Amino acid sequence: MSMKQYQRSVVAFLRETGLPVYISGQVPAGASFPFITLTTAYAPFAQSAGLTVTAWFREEHAHTRCVEMMDQLCSLIPEEGVLLRYHGGVAVLRRAAGSFVTLVNDETDRQVIGGRMRLNVHLYDA
Repeated sequence: MSMKQYQRSVVAFLRETGLPVYISGQVPAGASFPFITLTTAYAPFAQSAGLTVTAWFREEHAHTRCVEMMDQLCSLIPEEGVLLRYHGGVAVLRRAAGSFVTLVNDETDRQVIGGRMRLNVHLYDA
């Protein structure tokens, strides 16, 4: 199973939102808002790991746009989960129990708001 291919499949899936997607901590300097950040999670075969997706907005109606994006992501990831196939394996993304969606402010810029989603991922060899 290729971890690089797994990560690419998750990024490609999240790009269905129409926003750029970056790995957390790897957002290019000067990146334009809005965008999505993703924490990478790797699970042992057939086990679960946590994954966090955050959509960041900095605009006049950032709160409204953030809530709309969370609704869009909920549509993309139904309660039963979504299957992502990639070279060397399969990933199943599911909504995490409990605090599935939360709103957060950027600590360095109070005009930036993010919608954070907690997901679980199960990885399987193909």
